[in-house]
Amino acid sequence: MRKKINSFQDLRVVITGASGGIGSALSMALARQDARLALVARQAEGLEALATQLKAISPNLSMLSIVNDVGDRLAVNQACEQVVSAWGGIDLLINNAGCAHHSLFIATDLALADNILQTNVTGVMNWTKAVLPVMVAQQSGWIVFVSSIAGRVGVPDESVYVASKFAVTGFAEALSMEVESDGIHVTTVFPLAVDTPFFSAHARQRLPPRTVQTMISPEVVAQQIIQGLQKGDRSFTVPRRYKFIFGIKALWPDFFRAQTKKTVMDHLEKL
Repeated sequence: MRKKINSFQDLRVVITGASGGIGSALSMALARQDARLALVARQAEGLEALATQLKAISPNLSMLSIVNDVGDRLAVNQACEQVVSAWGGIDLLINNAGCAHHSLFIATDLALADNILQTNVTGVMNWTKAVLPVMVAQQSGWIVFVSSIAGRVGVPDESVYVASKFAVTGFAEALSMEVESDGIHVTTVFPLAVDTPFFSAHARQRLPPRTVQTMISPEVVAQQIIQGLQKGDRSFTVPRRYKFIFGIKALWPDFFRAQTKKTVMDHLEKL
């Protein structure tokens, strides 16, 4: 039986990558529902700005702001202990922190690739590993993995990012089956390109025009995540209607590959 969240009131929530984009939108949406929020991000200034916004939304909000690099295992363990010490447990972990770079792999510095994998994969595992014993002891919890359409579709010019998100997708799928009997529900989210500073001017230039035109807002993703948890979904795309992409890939892989290659590579050749 799928676990559903009927109310977010007083739910103890950790959000990584909280200071911008999807993380910020989720923080605001959950603040309106009176959740308790542990906001995790690398930049203290971004967390301070977000905290000010959240207090305006919910003056009595129970909130922790934690400057933390998700790739630093010791720092993650200490941050998790800080949350548990304050609230006695953790009900919901949203693994949202991530980074990317747009370039063909042959032109990608492997030091940059290491940084992407450290944040997107190791960071996700660090926080999940830290939180799991707490949730197992509670025999209750929810873990959300913010993957990407690129976590199920190999997109040219994003090879390292794709590798990181495929890793997250597979990890989440396996983990879901491992921890279900402990009362822990895992949800994986596959958003299309999201209109945030995550995409620099350089990145947007390299994206096919159609991708830029169909970008979605972080607020849409946040609301879909909340609704997915309320329904007990294990995975979904945002927007949900785009789940047909995976069906086309499965049924007509050669056609899908040819179209993806043409769309991206033809655009890059014009730059």
